[in-house]
Amino acid sequence: MEKSPWSGWIRALGLFSTVIAEIGGGTIAGVLLGYAGHKFLGLPDLILLFTGMGGFGMGLYRVYLASQKVLNEPENDERE
Repeated sequence: MEKSPWSGWIRALGLFSTVIAEIGGGTIAGVLLGYAGHKFLGLPDLILLFTGMGGFGMGLYRVYLASQKVLNEPENDERE
């Protein structure tokens, strides 16, 4: 079976969308948790920065795990 010329491009696009979703989602979740802590618990304003950076860091870690998974899986070469 021939390999599609689009397979590498589609794989790169999938990894890029994963990067955007993980980093953006982690940062937004961190900022929202910080906002809840500030609004409802009376924590200082800097809690938004700290939790946002924590969410960003967790997003980067999840991107690292996903990229390692993609890079370590073998190509689907079916040679007969």
